[in-house]
Amino acid sequence: MVKKIYLAGAMSGKMYDEVYKWREEAKNFLGRRFKVIDPADYYCAIGEPTYDTDKEYVRWEFRSVKNCDLLVAKVEDGFNSIGTTAEITTAYNNDIPILLLVDSKDQEVHPFIEEMCDRKFTSIEDLWQYAKEYYDK
Repeated sequence: MVKKIYLAGAMSGKMYDEVYKWREEAKNFLGRRFKVIDPADYYCAIGEPTYDTDKEYVRWEFRSVKNCDLLVAKVEDGFNSIGTTAEITTAYNNDIPILLLVDSKDQEVHPFIEEMCDRKFTSIEDLWQYAKEYYDK
């Protein structure tokens, strides 16, 4: 059975490249072995939304997180995404492993986020190798 990975990362108030660039790179690597669930494919951060209400979208996200096998969260400097924090917390509360993708090794991450995550990476390639080794069983 193919394992599912959920991609969490800020979307609201972000430019197109900020939302999609890392997600496309993640899908190129992780999609080789895993089914990748990307909320940006459902929630159109750029353009017209594909959902009727915020409640519909939020509930879809939480269900998707609860049904995944692994969560990958992109956290940038100055991180302040309530949605990503909620997704990480949902995964943590459901004992779903969380891999954190950061911009640099010395990037500060809020202690709550840091402590909920299993491991931190600065490249999607390294994260992919780790996920393949430890979660593709």
